[in-house]
Amino acid sequence: MKFGLSDLFISVNRSRQIVFYVPFALLLCAVAGFFVEYKFMLQFKQSSPSVKLEGGNLNTLQRQLDNLLIRYKPFRACRDSVSASDPTRSKIQLKGNHVINLGDTIRLNVILFDGYGKAKSTGGDHLRARLFAYSFDAFAPCTVLDNRNGTYTVTAEALWTGWSKLEVDVLFPKEIIATALRIRTTWDFSDIEVAFHNLNVFGTSMCNPNKVMLEKKSETDIICNFSYWNKTMPWFCAKPHGRNISCKHWVSIGRSWTNYTNTLSKCEQELSGRANATIPTETFIKVLPIHSAHSQVTVDQPNIACADYNKSKLWYRLKPTGYFYNGTWILRHCKGLSTFDGNCLRNKIIYFWGDSTLQQWLIYLKSILTFECKVVMKETRHWRMKKTCYCHQYNITLNWMPHNIPISNFSVENPMDFFSKTFCEEICNERKDSDVILIITLYLHIQMYSPRFFALHMVEIRRCVESIFKNNLNVRVFIKLPHTHNKVKIKDVLIKQPDIIGYIFTDIIRKVFKGLYLKVIVLDNQDATRAVKNVPIHPGQIVVRAMVNQFLSYICHDSKSSSV
Repeated sequence: MKFGLSDLFISVNRSRQIVFYVPFALLLCAVAGFFVEYKFMLQFKQSSPSVKLEGGNLNTLQRQLDNLLIRYKPFRACRDSVSASDPTRSKIQLKGNHVINLGDTIRLNVILFDGYGKAKSTGGDHLRARLFAYSFDAFAPCTVLDNRNGTYTVTAEALWTGWSKLEVDVLFPKEIIATALRIRTTWDFSDIEVAFHNLNVFGTSMCNPNKVMLEKKSETDIICNFSYWNKTMPWFCAKPHGRNISCKHWVSIGRSWTNYTNTLSKCEQELSGRANATIPTETFIKVLPIHSAHSQVTVDQPNIACADYNKSKLWYRLKPTGYFYNGTWILRHCKGLSTFDGNCLRNKIIYFWGDSTLQQWLIYLKSILTFECKVVMKETRHWRMKKTCYCHQYNITLNWMPHNIPISNFSVENPMDFFSKTFCEEICNERKDSDVILIITLYLHIQMYSPRFFALHMVEIRRCVESIFKNNLNVRVFIKLPHTHNKVKIKDVLIKQPDIIGYIFTDIIRKVFKGLYLKVIVLDNQDATRAVKNVPIHPGQIVVRAMVNQFLSYICHDSKSSSV
């Protein structure tokens, strides 16, 4: 796959230019899309960022990029599933003793073999590892290092005493990762269909962020430009034919994933259908207490409260953020909460802007409050509509706002009115002395598309956040990073979901928000979902509780305990 040097840069102007660096992980996905639709990116000179690539020498950069793309051959469909890494034939070797002391580091060497019994000589597979003990309801994520030669180094910390088991999954061979990247660069919003309705006239059409592509696919140049209200991404829809139908008559949006996996080869189908990804080698570790503290069952906890912790360090933590013990998430870098009665949220206005996984946070938060919060504004019972709850006892306002297009199926009388006011405008309209908290997440509804669209969203979100900081000095902004899961089931269509997409999105977020690390608090939820081996899109209660309590720990002071 060859690209000209001109294809490596997108040069666009805007009134307030934002420059960020695109990581190589993003380029892995984005470049394949750029060479097909490079002109598309240039069309949005008023709403797109200026993008630069890391590296001073263009020739060196091109070689690095080519090498990275070769790792996934680039996005080619596999032909022989037996030649892929096979967890049933792969091996785990413990480096060190089975009996260690509390706080020691555990190391494993993982050697991957294919279905023929031949050792793999290249990396690129996605492994997930964890340390757990069901008897203690204890779970901890491990760190996995790809040595790029078919072997992987797994490290974990002995966080509690007693017997525990180490488990390693070959979650996705690199062939499936390549499949996911290929589909995302070619799917191009083919799932979306919108409906228009006026009087007795109905019509349907397709939409796309790329106006030129939309005109080509819909075979019409009569296009509705909805970019001015979608705010965080350009959005165009073909106008249906009909005398009494106009752009303002758009009433609903639908999505269908029926054909999403139609391009899978036989090899890819076989790999996607694997029932078990766990390497069968059983590795048990016995952790002894420290001699000076025989009664100690877990490692020492940090003394610093999360509210006082240097939040900028959260953006590039190399070690896991925490672990579960007795079903409770314990943070490793700062002291979490032991109790919560809602008093620390007194006089606060909290905005939740995101998808249904963030709404899980709002639902859980309301469930643990010891006082009543009444719904004072609710457009509909559906989660995709705005909702405001007010807690009179402590003067707390909880605002729910779904993120912009793309979003899952919904119908509303006027979608343009619904999306015309984003969190940016809402918060800027608050009184300047208001104590405002904003939680942002964007992941699930855009993860099935090319990451370049996610990057466009995040740049516009940063622009909104910067305008909020200028208008209100008493605002705290949190970003919920993607959590891990490994499948999506939409009706009868089961789509394997490589965690690598979430990691790429996380890398994009880190690059886009560089320079705001002291002002924006990032919440890493991957560790909690990896620890419990989360599978579905919507995590279970144990994970949601851990996520929400981690968030609250940065707002509320508590000196009694480090657990939440």
